[in-house]
Amino acid sequence: MRIIMGSDVLTNDGEKLGDVNGIVVNAGNGRVQQLLVASGLLRRKRRLVEISAVEGDGGSPLRIDMPLATAEQLPTYIELEATVESPQTPEMPLILPAAGVGGPVLAEPVQGAIDYTGSGSFIESAPIDPDPSEVISNLEENEVILGRDTRVVDLGGDDLGKLDQIEIDGDAAITELVIGSGGLFSHERSMPGSEITAYGDNRVHVKMAGAAE
Repeated sequence: MRIIMGSDVLTNDGEKLGDVNGIVVNAGNGRVQQLLVASGLLRRKRRLVEISAVEGDGGSPLRIDMPLATAEQLPTYIELEATVESPQTPEMPLILPAAGVGGPVLAEPVQGAIDYTGSGSFIESAPIDPDPSEVISNLEENEVILGRDTRVVDLGGDDLGKLDQIEIDGDAAITELVIGSGGLFSHERSMPGSEITAYGDNRVHVKMAGAAE
């Protein structure tokens, strides 16, 4: 089955659901789980279509085995960026040396004292690092998205081009990558899926440094 990024997705009653915005891949076994089908204003709504729903050999247009009314009820891909609050360090009282007495004395801040660390002070407050954030989505932990902006990178870190098409077998394993070089004189190259070494969000890592024309 061939999946072409950007191709139209039609339902079995002949209606257009959207276009192929990407695929969801299990990074552990390399199998395609779902299609991301984009639609709506600025193509912001991305529905998750099980790969088993795709009819025939794929291609363009790609057809799915359900009517539009059913397809519109499919779950959408959700991605949120959440802030992870850093643990707060309790404020400690000031420690001053005891005059004439051994050992420190713990002193609480004096009410009404002038704060010399405020605006205009010659003492600058240390910058506070912002709380870290993490991306939360409704995909499984080992699932990644390969989309229209996915780059194919070799072991040396060289960018071979942008993922344009994939071919999958009956078990939904990727058997071929088609890579577009982009630019003014753009052309496509292909390589077998056996060259893939790892998957990441918007990255496919491969062993070979070149690809067949």
